[in-house]
Amino acid sequence: MKENYGVATLPITSPKHIPVGQLTVHYMVVYPMEYGGDMSVSYAHHWKDSWKGLEVGHRGAGNSYHSESKSCANIRENTVASLKYAAEKGADMVEFDVQLSKDLVPVIYHDFHACIALKRKKEQDKTDLLEIPIKDLTLSQLQAPQDLSHLLEGTPCDILTYCDHEDMVYHKKEQGLSRFCDEEFEDHQPFPTLQRALECVPLTCGFNVEVKWTMQLRDGTYELQHPFELNHFMDLIIKMILEHSGKRKIVFSCFHPDICTMLRLKQNRYPVMFLTQGISEVWPPYEDQRTSSIPHAILYAVNADILGINVHTEDLMRDHTQMKIALDNNLIVFCWGDDNNDQENIKFLKKAGLHGIIYDKIDEYNTKVKKESIFLCEEREAEEEMMNASQAEGAVITKSSTSVCLQSTGGMANFSEMAAPLASESDFGKPASLNGTQNIATTSSHCMDKVECNGDHCQCSHCKPTSFSGILTSE
Repeated sequence: MKENYGVATLPITSPKHIPVGQLTVHYMVVYPMEYGGDMSVSYAHHWKDSWKGLEVGHRGAGNSYHSESKSCANIRENTVASLKYAAEKGADMVEFDVQLSKDLVPVIYHDFHACIALKRKKEQDKTDLLEIPIKDLTLSQLQAPQDLSHLLEGTPCDILTYCDHEDMVYHKKEQGLSRFCDEEFEDHQPFPTLQRALECVPLTCGFNVEVKWTMQLRDGTYELQHPFELNHFMDLIIKMILEHSGKRKIVFSCFHPDICTMLRLKQNRYPVMFLTQGISEVWPPYEDQRTSSIPHAILYAVNADILGINVHTEDLMRDHTQMKIALDNNLIVFCWGDDNNDQENIKFLKKAGLHGIIYDKIDEYNTKVKKESIFLCEEREAEEEMMNASQAEGAVITKSSTSVCLQSTGGMANFSEMAAPLASESDFGKPASLNGTQNIATTSSHCMDKVECNGDHCQCSHCKPTSFSGILTSE
């Protein structure tokens, strides 16, 4: 095998070396990452019971190139501004796509191709779109499209030139649309890096990171001819997230099942979900049979030992029983699609027990009374519990620091009752010790020979009072 991913066909021969058939194998070689991780703790299946019906912003605050204006966001999709706005409006998570630029920088963009608008010098009112694969452009070229003169080599400059910045187009559906607001600010610029998103979006907003990788359609064509070695491609994206994610909740997803398998094998810190469109009248089918239906997706997810599946709502609504099959297999289920851009559908999907609903216009369809993510609420509750626990410990320590003196008036003094609060842990979690600033003293009568003693008030030579004194502090 010359490559780490592909198809190998081997002949099957008889003992007399006569060909009797052939064996075709789809294979993938997965190399471990060199990031110093270990298997002491795994979050591959970590999901709290309370994490249900999560509001997930599609491409941030929503698709900004939607054919239906009612579902079209006012902020350019997949920008830092869009991600921040979704978080501000109560999104529990935001979903976006990540791929690599030519110089191997993870960038956020949905399509495999970017569109650069060019105008004809003699016909200023007409523009032509130049579609270029993201993989063929460096980060600087993506963020400054005028730096693409090499792509126009051989084209007469009197025919095509670059549009002015305010007329620049990045998506083929963007032509003819009104311009987005605040485009001059950096957060509103397309092609933000994954690192910038990790650093700028509030940590209490989770990320659903879709890894963008080409797939073969059922008609035999590919969405894109990919030049990157698969292991290197994945390592760069995973490494970026591991280094800059902090305490953020992150879930990986991908339409390509082999990518999901690789994500599961290469790291154990973030769970993985298999994206599938299933049976659809909207999207062309893929060749891989694991993507052809929700039941097939369930079988793959269970076999690959990943967290769950992210299904197309069109297929889910076609047959509601598929939800129960997935949930009965202990899978976490998200859903995506235009059918989610409806409050009644969102309400139904939540009631059905789905864990996450990905939709556009989260500022309008989100019905939360308080626009906060569930992770922000959990963080605040955890801080309050810690504060209450700290105050309770402080009260115990204050009580235990009071000087006490127990004088025996008969029988044995109960030293354990006095010592119990003094031995409680301090604010720093360390037991108190006799060595410091708080004076205590106690005496107790202890008879060494019960036979010669005269009872509880015996003062014989064997019944000399024993004493204890010392100083209590916490270390």
